[in-house]
Amino acid sequence: MFGYSISWDKPWSKLGVPHLVGLALFALFIASYATDADPWVPILDSANLAFHEAGHPFYAAFGDTMGWLGGTIGQLTFPFIGMLVFLYRKHAASLAMCALWYFQNFFNIARYVADAQVQELPLVGGGQHDWTYLLTKWGVLHKEMQIASNLRLVAWLGFFAVAVFLAWRMVAQRQDESVRRPRPSRPPRTAHHCPTRGRASPSVPLNQWWLARRPAWRCPSRARSHPKP
Repeated sequence: MFGYSISWDKPWSKLGVPHLVGLALFALFIASYATDADPWVPILDSANLAFHEAGHPFYAAFGDTMGWLGGTIGQLTFPFIGMLVFLYRKHAASLAMCALWYFQNFFNIARYVADAQVQELPLVGGGQHDWTYLLTKWGVLHKEMQIASNLRLVAWLGFFAVAVFLAWRMVAQRQDESVRRPRPSRPPRTAHHCPTRGRASPSVPLNQWWLARRPAWRCPSRARSHPKP
């Protein structure tokens, strides 16, 4: 309709060394905060907080529980949409970037879940703690630390999955380049004419290469000419 179509047969965009370096630095930047006591990633978690707050009124239309859970779903929705967009476009570097952002959210969510009982984190606009309400409703408030640990494990496994994806793309990209690279053409093999034998010797198969190494004295036309004294 708008002159744009998405095709799964479209080749992946080329993944270069600058892409890998940038993604590695971004992952290390996130990991440096993930191992901290306060894993708040500047700028990135501020955006996550904005999407978190926007998710509450949006998902509240699907019920009370979804309204409380909507903040967490909201901060996962935007990077997930980015992953889908770049998957359709076959842009490996951007897909990996959105995937790192998506799994980074699990560190932030784990921090929020672990605070369900102590409630030390400041809440935007006050009100009740999302995960205190949810875990109490589900009867697992006493397992908040275990749930938070599992969420951190999901984040690390996601980072590992991104690394595996990038390695797969690099291997597949090199294989595609080797297939597309043109091979050097060899000149066609011609018959040798020998006046003394009165016939042309046919092309010799490669597995019978020794037949082509006939002495020069048997064929005057191939013999090296020497000037007479």
